[in-house]
Amino acid sequence: MKPLRNYLIKSFEHATLEQIADDYREKGYTIKTDAKAGPYRVDFVATKGDETVYVEIKTHSENPEAKRRIKAMADYFKTVPNAKFIVVVSRVPEFKTIEFDDIEPVLTEYFTLEFPSELDALSTHTLIDEVHDVSISEITIENGNLHITCSGMVEVTLQYGSDLNQEEGDEPMGMSFPFKFKGSISYDGKKYSVKYCDELEIDTDAFYE
Repeated sequence: MKPLRNYLIKSFEHATLEQIADDYREKGYTIKTDAKAGPYRVDFVATKGDETVYVEIKTHSENPEAKRRIKAMADYFKTVPNAKFIVVVSRVPEFKTIEFDDIEPVLTEYFTLEFPSELDALSTHTLIDEVHDVSISEITIENGNLHITCSGMVEVTLQYGSDLNQEEGDEPMGMSFPFKFKGSISYDGKKYSVKYCDELEIDTDAFYE
């Protein structure tokens, strides 16, 4: 399977092509895509009166062979009367990974202290084991606090009956449930902790299936 980035690059190139072509249309040019120009093909040709603009869309990660081809195309179009050759570099936004190493123990502590009712209702004694696989989608800093939107998994142990009154088949059971969290995390100089929670959704549907 090809990496997702390869597909995003192609999509971004196509979007860039459409945007530039629309700009030329608004200026009164006639557009022809994937056009033949001498020994080359270009992404589109824009014509208006006796003016012709040849446009080629490229990414910022072109290989040496592609760069040589662009140079050859530029040299060729210098010999074409009333022609203008434009190379548009389509730069795909870089992917950013948001990291906060302490987020999982911070949320584990929060779940343990506040104990979400969705989890408490699953058994007689529900224990929070850990929060894991947290993915942060947004993080901002305001007044020294971290405002975080994230999702992850919370792992719990479900126990039915007391420790002294366990019947056969009542052994504790471990399960993990996906959650979404949005809230503020503060730092007191020693450790991070959840200051307040704006939103917490825990999907426990798998337990009832």
